Amino acid sequence: MIKSTPNLSIIVPIYNSSSYLRGCIDSILSQSYTNFELLLIDDGSTDESGIICDEYVEKDARVRVFHKVNGGVSSARNIGLENATGEYVYFPDSDDFVIKFALELLIYGINKECSFAVGGYEVYDEEEACIYSVSDIGEGIMSRDKMLMQFFAPSPYRYQGYLWNKLFKRSIIELHNIRFEPSIRFNEDRLFCVRYVCALAKTDKVHYNWKPIYKYVQRSTSAMVSLEQRFNPDFLTDLEAFVKIGETLHAVHCEKYILDAYSTSMLQSYARFISMMREFKVNDLKLVTKSIKLLIKGIGITRVVSYFINKIGRKFNKIFHSCPNS
Repeated sequence: MIKSTPNLSIIVPIYNSSSYLRGCIDSILSQSYTNFELLLIDDGSTDESGIICDEYVEKDARVRVFHKVNGGVSSARNIGLENATGEYVYFPDSDDFVIKFALELLIYGINKECSFAVGGYEVYDEEEACIYSVSDIGEGIMSRDKMLMQFFAPSPYRYQGYLWNKLFKRSIIELHNIRFEPSIRFNEDRLFCVRYVCALAKTDKVHYNWKPIYKYVQRSTSAMVSLEQRFNPDFLTDLEAFVKIGETLHAVHCEKYILDAYSTSMLQSYARFISMMREFKVNDLKLVTKSIKLLIKGIGITRVVSYFINKIGRKFNKIFHSCPNS
């Protein structure tokens, strides 16, 4: 059982989430762990989200609401950080659900003399069918470096940079002035997580419990799903985030295997960006040039040249083996 009850700040950025917001808030307020404050950040919503937030202030003394001009999810979370008072910080999204014992498990984990706690999760579609669940079982302690490797796992889900299955110490966030960058529209969450974990001492530990604590709903209106429907030049900020991630990893002299995993992830992001340009027939030399410059800045000219040489070699082999006389 939990031996102490440290205060916890839950920060929820909200923008036009009225259809799902009550379900999210109710899942938080009904948690088995109760010693928290809930900061609802209304990021200039044009639907009834702001009104719903104000309703909950009247219902529960733990709820605080902040209304602001629309500036994006990062600016909303930063407002939350600036007003948080808890010892720990948790970042759920406004259109998902926090499983009843989630906060209890995270608090239990971070009380194990760890500086970071991570839980499992499930992914649902809009028809409430579970389409993914973290397959690992059990709990334990992992090193800082092993946690960093989790952020670059090749699977489409895994643990990467998601905020909503992790618990942070606010003292570490404030000591190192870690904030979200409003100019980055994609991958801003992983950048925050990497900066946080790199701020830990190399000997610090991370507690993990792969039991699902969070239900992530894959909405058709989400930013990631929208990438399948149209070309969004803002996805280039995914590479900008990777550049900053690389700078963070180098600043703490990470092991080569971590840098290699990071480089592979950035190359995958670059390939996805170029693939989207082709798919949606976007002919913009400036975007291509900028993406290559970011790639070079992130992983270095040598690795970039090697990537393109290997790519050309694979194309040549494909052509050669398709020839009738080959």
